[in-house]
Formats: sequence, structure tokens, C-alpha cells
Amino acid sequence: MIRLLLSGLRIHFLLLSRSASEVVAITIWPILYATIAYYMFGAESDPHVLLTASLGATVMAIWSSVAFSAGGAIEIQRRLGTLELLVAAPVPFGAVLAPITIATSAIGVYALAATLLWGRLLFAIPLHFEHPVLFALSLPVAIVAIGMLGLLLASTLIYYRAALFLGASFDYPVALSACYAAIAFVGLRAFERLARERATLALA
Repeated sequence: MIRLLLSGLRIHFLLLSRSASEVVAITIWPILYATIAYYMFGAESDPHVLLTASLGATVMAIWSSVAFSAGGAIEIQRRLGTLELLVAAPVPFGAVLAPITIATSAIGVYALAATLLWGRLLFAIPLHFEHPVLFALSLPVAIVAIGMLGLLLASTLIYYRAALFLGASFDYPVALSACYAAIAFVGLRAFERLARERATLALA
């Protein structure tokens, strides 16, 4: 199971990294958010505040990407005609879907690099972290947490034709990854059972 998750994560991360539209979107939006925050706080503000604004802009961009793509993951598989095959696969559907949402969150490293570089070059914000090791450890935790919330969202959208648009409405982050994962897998099992019973996976 772990091997499946890691393999799927690697494949989807590489796919997203080769998508010009995904990379541009995940880098441009946080730069815009961060720039607005810089001017709101003022260039003379405490550098730590401006650095926090950079990190906040990054998290906003990551969640926005995950919220939109969670519904899109289901919709794309349905459009390609692979949704039924993925649900019928011998592995749990959650193990197939989770790497997609986590990979979508993981490309946020581009957003992080872009906002920190932007702030450093244009606003001379010092890249000083009081606890660099803890900061480095918190990045994968945050990525998985947001990815799990995306999985929770995706699990509820398996039953709806307009999943892509419904997913876009959840454009704000809340809560804890362990709770998301638990609720997601329980919800996914229930929605998968309903979809199987009513033969509505294709919704054609």
C-alpha cells in the first residue's frame, strides 16, 4: 500500500510539474497575494511579518489548487472513462485518489520558492527562520494535511456530475489532516457503495 501511494505520488507530481498551466498558476497567484500583503503591511514593516505574509500566500495558493483539483480529479477520470476501472481495481479507491490530491498539494513547493525569492529580490525580506529544522519538517506535514482535506472533498464529489465546479467553491482551508483522512475514507466507502448500487459512476 505504501509503495502504491509513493509511486502514485511521484507519477502525479511529475505530471503536474510538466504542465505549464499548473506551474504558472501555482507560482503567479501566491506572488500576487504576497505582493498585496507586502503593500498592505508596508515595506517598512517587521521583516518577520512580511516573511509570514509570504508563507501565508503560499498556503492560500496550495489550498486553492487542491480545492479546485480535488473535484477535477474525479471529473477527469470520469471524462477519460477510467473512473469505473479505478473503482473496480483490487486496491482501495482511496489509495488511488490520495496520491492525486497530495501531489496537487506538493507542487506548492514551487509557490513557496517563488514567493520567498520574490520577497527577497524585490522587498529585501531576509530569509531567516528561527527553527529551520522544524520549518523543513513542517512542510511535508502541511502538504499531506492539505492533500488529505482534498481527499475528503474528492470523496464526497465522486457521486456528482458537477464535481469540478463544486470543488472550486471550497476555496478556503480549515482543520486537521488525521480527521480529514478518517472521514474521507469512511465517506469514500459509503459513496462508492452507493455509486455501485445505483450504477451511476459514469453518469452518462
